[in-house]
Amino acid sequence: MPPVDTLNTTVTSLVSASSFCVRYSCTGSSSPEQVWQYTPAATGNVTFTVLPTQADDDLSIYVRTACADTATELDCSDAGYGGEADTVTVRVTAGTPVFVIV
Repeated sequence: MPPVDTLNTTVTSLVSASSFCVRYSCTGSSSPEQVWQYTPAATGNVTFTVLPTQADDDLSIYVRTACADTATELDCSDAGYGGEADTVTVRVTAGTPVFVIV
């Protein structure tokens, strides 16, 4: 199924700018993250992409249904190298928020 929404680097609903929401995931890191809440308008797949602004930026992206609960993680991406984009595609339900953590 094609994505019903595409979200690049602009997210409108910042929940926290310095959270330790994600302590264990595909990176195992406990660095501060920025957390956004995203509520899809339709049910289907949504693709989230985080694009670094500098060549040495090493970003990760996680999507969860409950920010602090590792068991609710839908997907995680850490390209492993600075300067690379990270992308995840997850199944979402219309009107049900997910947390996008970078």
